[in-house]
Amino acid sequence: MNGNRPLTQVTYQDHNGQEIETVAASYPYTVESKADEVTYTRWKANLFEDGAESWRLELTGVAPTYNITVNKSGLHGAKLDVVPNDAVRLGGEISLNIFPDDGQPFENAPEITVTGMKDVEIAPMWVSGTDANCYLAKYKNPTGDVTITVSGGTASAPYTASLSTDNLKGATVKLDKEAYIQPDDLVKVTIKPDKNKRFDAAPTMTVDGATVKYALQKFPDGSYIGTISEFTKDAVVTVEGEAVDAWTAKLDIAGLTGGKAYLNPDNGFGPDSESLLTVVFDGDKTVVTEPSVEVTGAKWKFVRKDGDNTYVYLVSGFTGNATIKVTGEANKSDSAKHDIKVDGSGTHQVGSGSALTFTCSLPLEDLLRVLVDGKVVDPKNYDAKSGSTIITLKPAYLDTLSSGKHTIMLAYTGDREASLDFTVTKSIGGGDADDAKLAETGDPLDAAPLAGALGMSVVALAGAAALRRKHSA
Repeated sequence: MNGNRPLTQVTYQDHNGQEIETVAASYPYTVESKADEVTYTRWKANLFEDGAESWRLELTGVAPTYNITVNKSGLHGAKLDVVPNDAVRLGGEISLNIFPDDGQPFENAPEITVTGMKDVEIAPMWVSGTDANCYLAKYKNPTGDVTITVSGGTASAPYTASLSTDNLKGATVKLDKEAYIQPDDLVKVTIKPDKNKRFDAAPTMTVDGATVKYALQKFPDGSYIGTISEFTKDAVVTVEGEAVDAWTAKLDIAGLTGGKAYLNPDNGFGPDSESLLTVVFDGDKTVVTEPSVEVTGAKWKFVRKDGDNTYVYLVSGFTGNATIKVTGEANKSDSAKHDIKVDGSGTHQVGSGSALTFTCSLPLEDLLRVLVDGKVVDPKNYDAKSGSTIITLKPAYLDTLSSGKHTIMLAYTGDREASLDFTVTKSIGGGDADDAKLAETGDPLDAAPLAGALGMSVVALAGAAALRRKHSA
């Protein structure tokens, strides 16, 4: 150890950094691999100076990793999830989840055997949930390589269902259940034409080993759905028919500004087909021109308006390939000015002590700033409250504005704004005090009225002096 400086102390810590044991060290130095029955095959070492004359050694155990082997060959009708599934560290835990196929019940609880784990944290138990039902178990503190064996399974349901589609063209068929079928189960049969196909004549469905509970019924997207039940054996569902080339519908939205349009369904049209046309303008824009719809090859009618920006139409009565032209406009233009108003006449007289209140239909929580003549107004100069936005400019602030027309603008999120003009006037009829107020604003008094008033005063003074001279004589 670095010349004559001895190692005097060795501290053992577990893999979590907790102290296991501290022992005195003497030459020759021996590091034990076991302390307080916690065994590590690897240690992380840190050497520290213990004063100027000696050293101490700190050893932290490196948790070993144990392999996991899973044997599920004896499990049927269920799925086994093991977490983790390949290896577990010292002090770790393993969770088992056994999910029955198609929600079928277990004949008996599955048998679970685990070796190499010291503790059972959760004994195997049945757990029912809204998403899935399963057997759950959890084990912790491995002592070596782990082996998990699971056997057992779900009850075998009596019947299955399969399809015969040799005489079906241009379409596909799907059963919502093909195995574990009980006699009274309902099995849905869905026949869907391929893209850009339609049935001119309805397909047919026959069943061997079960009964047609609900006959095939056509749906707006062109598919047919029926239901079978009352199973007496493994059933075979035979579907026949032919889907032919369907008509199309082309959307022309070149004249639609600030929005989009779509059809549902958007293909597979025939004479009795129906489709919903939805026109949606962008939420941060104002509708300037409502949608206009022109359709060739079909008929259309307005259905409803959802909110301020969504319009829904029904397209039906197809006679061939259709073209649907949609025009309309929404933008962030000055049309928003119509959403703001001012209480009263919209005029403020300097010195009157009156405020001006402006009301805007846009929500207060979206307001970013208030501007007058393009300059941001300090919030101390106005009051703001909801309803939807109510802004009151304070008298002291209005008194600082020059006489004439001004513009208030409310700026909102989404590049929205609303603006309105108002007027400030100044009075000279209030004597010296009013004149002083006007002078403070920097606006000169009107010269012509003052000159006239001054001239009348001179004439009056001259007349009074002449009258006094006459009486003295």
